[in-house]
Amino acid sequence: MAKIDEGACSLFYQYQIRDKNGKIKRNSRRYRAHSFVKGFLASIYQKMGYTNVAIVTTGDITKTQYFAAGMQFSATAGNSWNNYSSGIQVGTGSNAVSIDDTKLQTQIGAGTGVGQLNYGTCAVASPSSTTTITQTIISRQFSNSSGGSITINEVGLASYTSYYETIYVLCVRDTVSIPLSNGDQLTFNYIIQTTI
Repeated sequence: MAKIDEGACSLFYQYQIRDKNGKIKRNSRRYRAHSFVKGFLASIYQKMGYTNVAIVTTGDITKTQYFAAGMQFSATAGNSWNNYSSGIQVGTGSNAVSIDDTKLQTQIGAGTGVGQLNYGTCAVASPSSTTTITQTIISRQFSNSSGGSITINEVGLASYTSYYETIYVLCVRDTVSIPLSNGDQLTFNYIIQTTI
């Protein structure tokens, strides 16, 4: 199990792969992520600082996140081929993670074509606590109906805000190696955890 730092806010990931018959092929251990990027704290600052923030979006365009009461900082996403700009994302890029990353290097498109994956709903669980730990889990399923094998080399988490316009911001990026055969289904979890 990944080391837990007392007094820290930590990020981990874990995943499960099932084959086309629903049989579990792999349950990964919990890995420590080292991957919060600039966009994460910029978005937190915008919410906590009650201020507008200039930020580079996943489209590599600098835009202003305008503050408004009740504005979301959302990582949820629906079960739709057209709704994979927020939440957990996957890609084939292998560049090392940089604090300046604003998007995945090579995001895998959504669909059933060659090199594509079906993106399921991305959900954020209510926080749960013990006497020393509080955590929330962000989870998304991906299924491979492309007719061939796909290897996921990078995973990210993007949030969005919507005021004058919807702005997508990369908050997390990790490099991984997750091979998926045709028919496989991946459930990928990011775990944000605080420990006293």
